[in-house]
Amino acid sequence: MNARTISKLRSTFLWLRLSWLFLFFLSLAYNVAKAIFQFEDPLPKWSLIIPGGSILGMFFTQILIVMVSSERGRVSIRKACPNEIPAIVNCLHRCSVEGTFVMFVIPQPGRPKEAAITVQFSFEGGEVGFDWLLDNGLGNEERGRFEELAKRRGWKFNQREGGGFHYLRVQGGDPAEIAGIGTEVITSLYQVDPSEQLEVETDSPNWRRESQTPQIG
Repeated sequence: MNARTISKLRSTFLWLRLSWLFLFFLSLAYNVAKAIFQFEDPLPKWSLIIPGGSILGMFFTQILIVMVSSERGRVSIRKACPNEIPAIVNCLHRCSVEGTFVMFVIPQPGRPKEAAITVQFSFEGGEVGFDWLLDNGLGNEERGRFEELAKRRGWKFNQREGGGFHYLRVQGGDPAEIAGIGTEVITSLYQVDPSEQLEVETDSPNWRRESQTPQIG
């Protein structure tokens, strides 16, 4: 489960908790008004069930939030530059841990952080590949730019779905080729300097840089 999935789930559960809280206070206000103004209750059972049900709902939602937050701790957020991509891809290829990913977050000038383009290198189906993530930020809106570049360069890609996310994947080349594809996408499409530090997310707790060489696994 990557950081974006975790954040999305956590946000969903937080909104759900707020919804339960709103329902609780709404039902509480209704019962107080009923006691003050002595009007006939058309749904006497529900006016008693809803407050208790709201409390239970908040309790179980909080458990889900805690579970998702603990999962979030397994995702490392670091910094890396495009120049380090070959070393990162080599680590993914060498360690061969299915599902391991290293995701680069590319900020969009003048746009909020949520609009950032995210691309990643991942080990899937026994091969390392490059993924253009469609569900994060402007990924779906900007997919045409990636597809046009891929067609010009002759990169073969296909759309996939996994972990609740949709993405375009380039796979089948050697690590150097995959690294070159990702580097060109980041530096050419979005004018990122090869030495510019970008936010990087990975699900490997041992991802670190030693002597400028990331270690994964």
